[in-house]
Amino acid sequence: MIDAQKLIQRYTKARPGRDNFNSLYKKVYSYILPDRYTQVEDQIEGQNNRIDLYSSVAEQAADHFVQRVQSLLTPVNQDWIGFEAGFAYTAGNQDATEVNRQLEHVAHICNVFKDVSNFDSEITSFYYDLIPGTAYLFVGEGEPENPLVFKTIPFKQVVIEEGVDGTPDHYYREFKMKNELVKEQWTDAIYTYEERKAQEEVELLECTYKDKNKWTYCVIDKEHTKVIVEKSFKTSPFICLRWTKTSGEVYGRGPGLKALSDIRTLNKIKEYSLRALGFTIPVFTASTDGSYDVENFVFAPGAINPVPSNQTNNPTIQQLAVSQQPDLQQYNATELEMDIKKAMFDTTIPNDPTKMTATEINQRAGELAEQLNNSFGRLVNEFLYPLIRRIAEVLQNFGYIDPDLELTRFNGFGFKIKVNTALVTKQHAQDLNEIVNFLQLGAALDPNMTFIPKVVKMEELAVEVARLSGVPYDKIRTAEEIQALEEQEALEIQAQQQQAMVDQVQMSNAIEQGKADAQRNS
Repeated sequence: MIDAQKLIQRYTKARPGRDNFNSLYKKVYSYILPDRYTQVEDQIEGQNNRIDLYSSVAEQAADHFVQRVQSLLTPVNQDWIGFEAGFAYTAGNQDATEVNRQLEHVAHICNVFKDVSNFDSEITSFYYDLIPGTAYLFVGEGEPENPLVFKTIPFKQVVIEEGVDGTPDHYYREFKMKNELVKEQWTDAIYTYEERKAQEEVELLECTYKDKNKWTYCVIDKEHTKVIVEKSFKTSPFICLRWTKTSGEVYGRGPGLKALSDIRTLNKIKEYSLRALGFTIPVFTASTDGSYDVENFVFAPGAINPVPSNQTNNPTIQQLAVSQQPDLQQYNATELEMDIKKAMFDTTIPNDPTKMTATEINQRAGELAEQLNNSFGRLVNEFLYPLIRRIAEVLQNFGYIDPDLELTRFNGFGFKIKVNTALVTKQHAQDLNEIVNFLQLGAALDPNMTFIPKVVKMEELAVEVARLSGVPYDKIRTAEEIQALEEQEALEIQAQQQQAMVDQVQMSNAIEQGKADAQRNS
C-alpha cells in the first residue's frame, strides 16, 4: 500500500537541496544555454534571454560539447547497444559463443527500435542539460509499432534522493496538467472531475522509488493526497546522469560550472570593450544660453554653423574630454576563449590555426577521449547501463524480447552489457594491438612456431582477436562447430588416405597384370 502523505513529506523535505542547485544552474543557463532557460525557471514564451550577452563563445562550445559527447556515447543511427556472456560463463571455461549469438540478436532488436524512436532528438536535449551538471531522461512505453518513448525532463521539475550506494533511488516530479488530459495520459488512472472543470489544472506529484528488487511508480493528486496511478517495473523509467558529484551532495556539477568564471570574465571584457568603443565617437558640450539652435546644428564635413563665440578659451560648443581608454587587450580574450573551450571539451581549432603545428593539432584532436576517461565510469554505470536495461524491459513487455530472459541477469555475472562506443572501440584497438605485438615478437623468437602454440591457446586467441575486431558472433564458430569441423576434416583425410591405398593397390595390380601379360606374350 502506497502512503501518499509520506511520499509528499519526503518530497517536501528533499526539495530545498534541489532549489539550491537550481539557483546555481540558473547562472550556467544564463551565460551558456540562454535558449534553454525555461529548464530552470518559468518565463514568457519567446522571451529574449541574450540582452546581457556580448559573446557567443560559450554557446558555440556548448554545441560542440553536445556533438562530441553524443558521438562518443550514443552515436546517431549506430548499433551501440550490445550484450555478451558474463563471468558465469567465462569463469567456468564454458563455450559462450552460442549464448553470445542469442544475446547479439536481443541487442539487434534493441538497436532497431531505438533507431526508429525519438531517442536521437531527445538525447540531444539531455546532453545540453548535462552541461550544468544533472540531466534527466524518462523512458516510457508507447504503441506496439513504436514501443519506446523518450522525454527529457527539466531540472526544475525533478527532486531526487540517494540510496545507500550513492545512486538515486527516489525520483519526484511535480507538475500541473489539465483535468481532461489525466485519463488521456494514464488510461488506467483512478481519477474523476467535474465536467465544467475540464480545462482547469490539477497539481500532480509523480513518484518513482526502489522497493527491494522492483521499482514502484505512482502519480499522486496533491490536493486530495490520493494515489491515482500505480505501477511496478523491473527497471526505473527515470534515468539520471550527474557529470561529476561532490561527496555529500546529491546533484551533479558539470563542465558549465567549471567554465562559468572564465565565461563571465570574457563577457565583461567584451561588454566594456564595446562601451569603450562608443567613446571613440566625440561627445560635445554646448552653451545653454539659448543664443543658437542646438537641434539644427549640423555635424557634417564642410558645414557652417553660426555660433555666438569661437574663442579658444570659451567656445559655444566644444568636445568633451574623455579619460584615456583602458587597455582591455591585457586580459587576453583569446586565452580565455581557449580555456572555455578546454573546460567544455571543445577541441575545435582556434581562429588562427597557423600558429599551431600539425602535431599540436593532432594532439588537440585526441584530448577529448582522454579527458572523458575521468567521467566515463559514471557515464556508463549511471546512464548507459540503466538506459539499456530499461529499453530491454519495455521491448520485453511488448513481446519483442523473449519473456523468459531474466533482465536481472544483466549484472556482469550472468550477462554483460556491452556499449559499443568510440571509447570502447579505442580500448579494443589497444588490446588487439597488444596481441598483434606479442604474435610478431613470438614469430621473431620462434620462426617455426614450435613453442608458441604450446604456451598460448591459439584457438581461443583467434576467437578473442575476432571479437576485438568486431566480427559478429554469428560469424564465429562455437566449440562444438569447431570440433565437428575437425572431425569432418579427419574423416576427409581418412577417406583420402583410404582412396590413396586403393589407388596404390590398383596400380600395383595393374603393374603385376602387365608383367604377367608380357610373359605370356613372350
